[in-house]
Amino acid sequence: MNWTELRVKLKQQYGNNVGWYNDKRAVGRRVKIWGVSQSELKSFIVQQDKSLNVNYWNWESSGRMSRCKCVTVNFSE
Repeated sequence: MNWTELRVKLKQQYGNNVGWYNDKRAVGRRVKIWGVSQSELKSFIVQQDKSLNVNYWNWESSGRMSRCKCVTVNFSE
């Protein structure tokens, strides 16, 4: 499954409750996805395609008091 196919399935399942960021600094293609719980997102994505590399990703910036708990999906494309 590629990112275009997964993006459609995420929108069908969660509507506007999910967001994503295409991390262009990563090798290949890495997409960070957030909006619902990390475990729910990971479970849904793995159900769509067990071969996808899905990981938890937590980021916190003390300077701006920003916090993001999301999952990353690494695509080979």
